[in-house]
Amino acid sequence: MNVLLCFMAIILACSAVSEHEARKEWEEFQVKFEKNYKTPVELQRRFSIFKENLEKFEAHNKLYAEGKVGHFLGVGPFADMTHEEFANRFGTNIEEIDDSEFTLYTPLNNTYDIPAAFDWKNIPNCVQRVKDQGQCSSCWAFAAAAALEAQYGLANHADVELSEQALVDCSNDYGNFGCNGGLATRAFSYVMNNGIPTAASYPYTAYDGTCQPFNSVMKIKSFMTIPSDESAMLDALWNQGPIAVSIDALGMIKDYSGGVLYDTQCTTSTNHAVLVTGFGTEKGQDFWNIKNSYGPHWGESGFLRLARGINNCGITKRPSVPVV
Repeated sequence: MNVLLCFMAIILACSAVSEHEARKEWEEFQVKFEKNYKTPVELQRRFSIFKENLEKFEAHNKLYAEGKVGHFLGVGPFADMTHEEFANRFGTNIEEIDDSEFTLYTPLNNTYDIPAAFDWKNIPNCVQRVKDQGQCSSCWAFAAAAALEAQYGLANHADVELSEQALVDCSNDYGNFGCNGGLATRAFSYVMNNGIPTAASYPYTAYDGTCQPFNSVMKIKSFMTIPSDESAMLDALWNQGPIAVSIDALGMIKDYSGGVLYDTQCTTSTNHAVLVTGFGTEKGQDFWNIKNSYGPHWGESGFLRLARGINNCGITKRPSVPVV
């Protein structure tokens, strides 16, 4: 028994992240993500959290290497935060809405035409670059703007980046709450009536602001909500273009770095809006490819592959697509 305990202790010691290694990654992390801390005490606290997270990553990634999980973890923009801090910053919930207000998408049921894998981000002018919402809970504005950009690109065969900040500042009368949360569908309602400017003409600040006059470059005729079913989502994605959805991002998404995430810690209570751009299968696991708004250094260059076919993280709760 004593020999076994000693052997286990050696394994744990070897697998632990060394102080030197942690310090090196910590310095690189601060530079890459432009981190600044107000006091030495806060700096040390953040390093301690960072080192604990590194150890969690190492333990999890060992499971990935053994083929026991489909995704791996790594140092991203939230590696100096605890799970509780991340949840408090980004875990907004917006009240339910009545889908009867809107046009319900009718699936075309042409599944025989749908390939095994496809992604709108490979289509010219459709999916624009990944952006970063910062400390503002404006994911809904990023998901809405990204869906609108896709429809603009498909209709006009031209790239456009639309203003998330205009949606943050101006759509409160439609039921959104700026940096305190909102819904992509409510942003679509706003754009139907008011239009939306370019991001260059109305730049993002990551703070609530007063609505400013703008020159609109796009309006939409309407938008459709999609039945809460992944086969209907697949149908809409293939036939209409990228779709805005809501997911629960408070499970294992925080430190996701790659692979297909089958999140066993999330729920179906959604709190984060994203854009579904494509679908595929890896090692027998179907997945959705998702454009996030945590910046290009999170996940797979800003994207997430989430397990498909099991309503993982409540992805079927609130899918929608604008109509130009």
